[in-house]
Amino acid sequence: MDYAIKHWEENTDFEELKKRIGEKKIVVWGAYIGGKHVRRILAEKGFSVKSYVDGHKSACEYDDLPIIRPNEKNEEDAYIFIAVIGVRKEIMRYLNEWNMKEGNDYTYISKMIPSVVVTECTGGYADHNGNRLECKDDQIRCRIEFKGFNSSIRIGRDFAALKGAKITVESGCEVVIGDSMRLCENVVVEVLTDGKLKIGNNCLCYKDSRISCKGKEISLGNYVTMGDRFFCSNSKSSVISIGNDCMFSHDVSVLAGGHSIFDIETKENVSMKRQRCVKIGNHVWLGKNAVILHNAEIGNGCIVGASSVAKIKTGDNCIIAGNPAKVIKTNHTWDRRSDIEFEDI
Repeated sequence: MDYAIKHWEENTDFEELKKRIGEKKIVVWGAYIGGKHVRRILAEKGFSVKSYVDGHKSACEYDDLPIIRPNEKNEEDAYIFIAVIGVRKEIMRYLNEWNMKEGNDYTYISKMIPSVVVTECTGGYADHNGNRLECKDDQIRCRIEFKGFNSSIRIGRDFAALKGAKITVESGCEVVIGDSMRLCENVVVEVLTDGKLKIGNNCLCYKDSRISCKGKEISLGNYVTMGDRFFCSNSKSSVISIGNDCMFSHDVSVLAGGHSIFDIETKENVSMKRQRCVKIGNHVWLGKNAVILHNAEIGNGCIVGASSVAKIKTGDNCIIAGNPAKVIKTNHTWDRRSDIEFEDI
């Protein structure tokens, strides 16, 4: 069960809530497994849910209850429990249009998750929600936001974060950052519930980049350079592994996972049949606008050409290019320095 729903259940006075709701009709926003959990909890507490609200379902009902579209007329005299993960602007817009007041007319479960922001840390940090921050420097300055429980962040020596850079973690996360890490302007590092992120020593992430670990694990080795607007993202069931001494140009994307794909006849989620992973070896150079997709395996010493879209398994020391990318040369390698002889490598 989602941490937010568990926290809501454990910290709500349902008898007081029942008096506050009175005769209003109970509606759950979110026709998915989280909404189903909320409905079950409410039933155990003596509440009867009349319908779901969901703007993304094509079906007319879920869990044997009707689904109401948010752009349809909202039931008058209703109380809404919002089970959707995260606080979404479009949901807040509807609630404001309907003149609904928090507490009186709805409970937004994700808003109940405690959020703690640390901007400066001297000698480490710990709170009553089980979150911990350990740093080897005497003091670090970076916006670090804990949005849940039982997460740990460990940061090595000589860490630097420039203006607008931030690290955000949800519940049950583990983040390990090695020595001499640099986050440039507006870099966002986010780790969602139960995700693991590991970054090695002497890494540099240039401005406006985002590393988004949505589950499982993302790992980067030592001496990895990420250019402007680098984007790295996985899903709950996928792993991204990046080796040592890699150099990524501007506007590079590394993606493992994506939206669900279903077989309509069998109703099977075919995208969950196997892990969707990315493996990038040591000493790999990704050119500008390169995109590395799930199930790609790029060997050691490889070069990926600019604007290539790679979903390919390669050996070592290859040059790959194109959309879809193919191996165009073998037995080649590269160096960060220009105008040098092979003997200088």
